[in-house]
Amino acid sequence: MLNGNSGAAAHHLTSETMGDIVPIGEALAYAERCRSESRLMEAEATCRRLLEALPDLAEAEHLLGITVHHAGKLAEAIEHVARATALAPQNALGPPSRRSN
Repeated sequence: MLNGNSGAAAHHLTSETMGDIVPIGEALAYAERCRSESRLMEAEATCRRLLEALPDLAEAEHLLGITVHHAGKLAEAIEHVARATALAPQNALGPPSRRSN
């Protein structure tokens, strides 16, 4: 699991288990790997830790939405995906008529 570390650079978290500083991209990849391996509790916890440290991290918000959806929490999933869309509307996919080419 990962902790936000106010002494670390803004793009890093601290790993509780090893005390290492983990780049945000690696933490997101770890959460995605956990999700894809059906380790949903671990993926969810990692996303929540990322959001504790960086509340406006759209990628973590989106991944949390996907993860809780897989866990059967549809209402919560919708909230997280909607927030991710609000944080990074340029990354959101809408109906084809609304997508930019």
